[in-house]
Formats: sequence, C-alpha cells, structure tokens
Amino acid sequence: MILLCIEKSSWFNLETLSNLSNVIIAFLTLILGFYVFVYQKNKDNKSDEETEINRRKNIKLQWFKEIIIQPKIDLVFKFYDQINSIKNKINGNDLNDDEKIEIINFIKKEQSTLRKSFLDLIQHINNDLHSELSLNVDKLTDNLTDVISNDEFKLKNEVTYNREIKSKVEYSYSEFLSKIFNYCG
Repeated sequence: MILLCIEKSSWFNLETLSNLSNVIIAFLTLILGFYVFVYQKNKDNKSDEETEINRRKNIKLQWFKEIIIQPKIDLVFKFYDQINSIKNKINGNDLNDDEKIEIINFIKKEQSTLRKSFLDLIQHINNDLHSELSLNVDKLTDNLTDVISNDEFKLKNEVTYNREIKSKVEYSYSEFLSKIFNYCG
C-alpha cells in the first residue's frame, strides 16, 4: 500500500510538472508570438517607407533617363568624336600660332556646346553630378589646351599624340560615361 501511495504521489508530481511545463511553454509561445507580431509590424512599416523612397528614386531616375540621357547622349558622343578629330587638324610636328589658336578655339567651342546642350540640363537634376561632369570636361579642355600650346610635343608623332591627347580623351570619356550611368539619384 505504501508503495502504491508513493507511485501515486510520483505520478501526481510528474503529471503536475508536465501540466506546469505545458503552461510555461504556452506562455513563452504567446510572448514569442507577440514579439514576432510587433517586430514584423515595425519591419513592415520601415519596409513601406523604404519602398516609397525607392519608388520615388526610381521615378526620378526614369525621368532623368528619358528626358536627359536618351535624347541628349548623342551630344556627348559627338563632343568626344569632335575632340578626337583634332588629330586631323595637326598637320605637322611644329604648329604655328594660328594653327594652335584654331585648334584651341575648336576645343573650347565644342566644350561650350556640350556645356550648353547637356551639362546645363544636368545641373537642374543634380548639382553634384553636374560639378563632377563639368570638372571632367574642364580638366580635359585644360590638358588639351596645354598640350597644343606646348611646342615641345611633336604631336604628329603617333606615340606622342596617343600619350598626350588620345589617352586623356579616352580617360575623360570613360569617366564621363561612368558618372552618368552610375548615377543613382
């Protein structure tokens, strides 16, 4: 009889302990469920805000692409093609002052055309991008002007021309396009 009582008592304790652990697990599950609900709701609110910001940014980028880049990118290509064409204006290793002035004025005219037709539009979209692109074109113009003005360079020589003019034009061109196509708004 005592043995039966001890077994009943153990059984009762195990059953009580089992019920108590079920209650604790249910309570912890409820707390965890509430936490996940609140966390997910806050995350969704933040996600909605980020989605709206991204949507506005995408619209701005789409307008930038459709209004400025697509119709005006040919002006950028034309500018760099024209700058590359100065090779045809170099008739000898020693340019006289009139030839230098003509080439420099040509470069500045092309720069001015690009500035008025393309860069000024970008200024209204993003001033930083405009500054970077303008600085790129100004630096190229200054470099080319210095090279053309310098009598020490024998520009009819292919190696000298490639080093002093062509490589700088290509670098400027790739940087210009990179800044435009990596623009994120």
